[in-house]
Amino acid sequence: MYRLIFLLILSPIFWQACKQANNDTASQTKTETPVTTVALPDTFDCRIYGKPQKGQSYWLKEKQMLFALAAQGDDINKFNKPLYRTFQVYTTWDCNMISYNSLPGFGEEPTPYILQGNTYESNNEVVCVQGIDEVYCYHARRKELLPPMFPKYLSPRPRTQDAGQPLGLTVMGSVLLGAEKGKGTFAFDLSDVKSPKPFFPKSEYKDPESQVIRQLFFVKEDATVYPVISDLIEGKIHLSKMDGYSKELSGRVIRDRKTGRFAIARIKGEQKPLLFDLKEKKRIEIPNNLIETTDVLSYLDSEFY
Repeated sequence: MYRLIFLLILSPIFWQACKQANNDTASQTKTETPVTTVALPDTFDCRIYGKPQKGQSYWLKEKQMLFALAAQGDDINKFNKPLYRTFQVYTTWDCNMISYNSLPGFGEEPTPYILQGNTYESNNEVVCVQGIDEVYCYHARRKELLPPMFPKYLSPRPRTQDAGQPLGLTVMGSVLLGAEKGKGTFAFDLSDVKSPKPFFPKSEYKDPESQVIRQLFFVKEDATVYPVISDLIEGKIHLSKMDGYSKELSGRVIRDRKTGRFAIARIKGEQKPLLFDLKEKKRIEIPNNLIETTDVLSYLDSEFY
């Protein structure tokens, strides 16, 4: 009898506890519901204003943006060929044009510009167009065209008819590198996108056989400084990247006094200098006792000249 009364008293307590436990479980289940993400479209169907230039468009899927070069109906040369010199940008989820830029003309040249989608990287976020002696870059996040960039070189370049023709762009770290026919490689520092600045090589050398001008750059990438020798191979820019260093350069880079083929550089805190061969596009190991620059130059005279 007493046991029955005791169970009747405890029953409401057990029922309330079970109810609370069920509520806690439901609440916990509700808060752990996974958030669904919307996948980016794999295609788009946007019409480019004017006459698009074949092969000169680039779709940046992660930003849902389309970049294109196109010609307008009344922009033709004396041979009635279209002049592709408008740089257009669209958002592809709604096909809305968000940027339209008329680029300078180059006389009767029908295709003076090359669109370079490979310049886009997450650290710089630019898509660039290369013309004759000039570069234009559009910043995808800021949604604006950056100031025009005009290539500059260490020494005067030839003024032949085809000099300056665009040969392509590439990016390493925050440095944009490009090549022009008859002139070699140029570079710009994009660390401040509002004001890109020329990024000069530390040395350059003109190969007497190929007449190609090679340059030695020191480019910082992920807190490491890399020696890079630029070259033109089959009309395209090519970079020979060597082992990097955690420290910056110390002082200026010295060219050898005869042909400029070799360059001597020093790293902060290191006694032994670094020697680079711009013809062979590599670093040369030198004897450990060569510390002074004059000794390295004498070594070059005895070994290579």
